[in-house]
Amino acid sequence: MNYETDEEQIAAIKEWWKKNGTKLLIALLVVAGSWSGWIFYQNDKMKKSANASAIFEAMQISLERGNFSDISREGLKLLSEQPASPYAAGASFLLAKHSLQQNKPEEAKNHLQWVVDNSKDPSLVLIAQIRKANLLIDSAQYEQAESLLSAINVADLSKAEQGNLAYAKATVALKTNNITEAISLLTEVVNNSATSTNLLNLAQLQLDDLAQ
Repeated sequence: MNYETDEEQIAAIKEWWKKNGTKLLIALLVVAGSWSGWIFYQNDKMKKSANASAIFEAMQISLERGNFSDISREGLKLLSEQPASPYAAGASFLLAKHSLQQNKPEEAKNHLQWVVDNSKDPSLVLIAQIRKANLLIDSAQYEQAESLLSAINVADLSKAEQGNLAYAKATVALKTNNITEAISLLTEVVNNSATSTNLLNLAQLQLDDLAQ
């Protein structure tokens, strides 16, 4: 539309604003509010992540220095408030280690089970499962250990993880005097190209002993 004078153009703008100004203002406020909310969310997320990292690092240092009890409450708080954080899983592993140092294996199992139940990282879950199985083996709970390990889906694991799982199963087989099964599993570990050097050497030594 063409306007002959500036006054006509100004009048048209005023009329348009009268009809649409409120809607436009609301839309702008919604957009601004959404953006502000997003910025707040991101800042809050970064702040929580930094705090979780600081707690985890403090727990590591405290465990090394032997004054872990001073920071353990913060670790438990991290588990409660940020269970999805990878630092929470790390904190639970440290809590499990501390429990073992305090000769509290049942408490350690609970911390490892927390990782299994809450971690979103399959690799961390597997580590927790194998460590818990080892604790069950240490307490002669062989059936429970075997059941735990058998429930793990091998197809979901990397080759290196398959080797670690096979070795844990071999340990159960040895403890229950199932020599044939132990030899088969240890051979699987040795033949796995992704098996770590230390585990490979250990499995080979055990195979050599069984062959004598």
